[in-house]
Amino acid sequence: RDSSYATAIDKHSNHRKAEENHRPLRAGRSDDTKESIIPPELGIRVREDIEHVRELSFGDEAVEIDGEGTVHDVKHRIIFCKDGEEELACKKRILDTIPNESRESFRINNYLNLIHAFAVELNCDESVLDPLKDEVFDDPPRETMHIKESIEVHRNLQGQSIPYGIAMVKAMDVWKTYNNKGENVRVCVMDTGINRDHPDLDEDRLFGYDGNELVQPWYRDVDGHGTHVSGTIAASDNNQGVVGVAPGAEIFTARVFSTNGRFYSSNIITALQACKDGGAKVISMSLGGPYAVSYERQAYTDLHEKFGIVTVAASGNTGGTQF
Repeated sequence: RDSSYATAIDKHSNHRKAEENHRPLRAGRSDDTKESIIPPELGIRVREDIEHVRELSFGDEAVEIDGEGTVHDVKHRIIFCKDGEEELACKKRILDTIPNESRESFRINNYLNLIHAFAVELNCDESVLDPLKDEVFDDPPRETMHIKESIEVHRNLQGQSIPYGIAMVKAMDVWKTYNNKGENVRVCVMDTGINRDHPDLDEDRLFGYDGNELVQPWYRDVDGHGTHVSGTIAASDNNQGVVGVAPGAEIFTARVFSTNGRFYSSNIITALQACKDGGAKVISMSLGGPYAVSYERQAYTDLHEKFGIVTVAASGNTGGTQF
C-alpha cells in the first residue's frame, strides 16, 4: 500500500469509499450523522466513549501468553527496512523471522514511509527479534505537554480578547506589513483532535486526516488540548473568545492522542506523513516523551529539506538542560 494515499474533499461532498479500508482527508463538518459528544457548553472534561474511538495500540498491560504463568509486557519497536528493499518484501522478511508459536503475540502496526520502517508490537519474549537486532530500535511513548488550567481559562467566550502572546510574537505587525493573517497557509496540529463545533473556529477552515492509521474521529476532542492549540494558532477574529496568531489560516488535524491510550514515536511519524500529504506548510506539536530518537529527528529534517515543511514543537513545562 502507498501510505501517502490521500484525497481532499470539501465539507459538502459525499463520503467516498477508498480501497484497502483507507478513508480520505475530510474538510469541515463530517457527513457522519452521529451527534457530537461535545456538549454545547463546552464541558469537555469527559472521558471519551471508547466505542466511538479508533485506537492505535492493543495496550501496555502485562499479558499472560502461554498458560503456564509466563507474563510479558507489551513492547513497541521500530524495525527498519534495508536500503532499496520494497515495502512488501520488507514486511514479509520481518514476518518470516517470527517463529510460528509467537505469531499471535506479534503484530505489525504501520509502515512508516518517511523513515522506511515498520512499527511493531509484541507481548512475547523479545528474543524473537534477535535475527533483526541490527534493524530494531525502541519506539518510546509520547504524551501531550500542557498546563490544563490554561485550557479552562480560554473557554470563556463572552466578548473577544487578544492574548498577550499575539503581541509578544509581533503577529499584528506581520498582519499589517504583509496584509495577510495566515490566508492560504495550512497548519497541521498533531494532538488530541479538535472540537469542530467550537464557536471560535471557522468550520470552513478545518480539515483532518480520516484514515486508519491515526486515532479517529479527528473532529472530536474530549481533552480540549488540541482545540486549545488550534485556537492559539487560528481562532477567528469574530468578536468572541480569543484571536489566533494567524486567524486566516487553515487547521489540519492529525489526531495522535485520545483519553484512552498511550501513543508512541511511530504514531508521530505516521502523523507527520499525514500532515505532509494533507498539504501542511507548518506542523505544530505540543507533545514530548522521555527521550529523543534519531529517526524521528531525521524525519523532521527531511520534511524541511525535501518539502519545505517547518515543524514547531513545545519545549515542555518542566525538564532540565539536556537535549
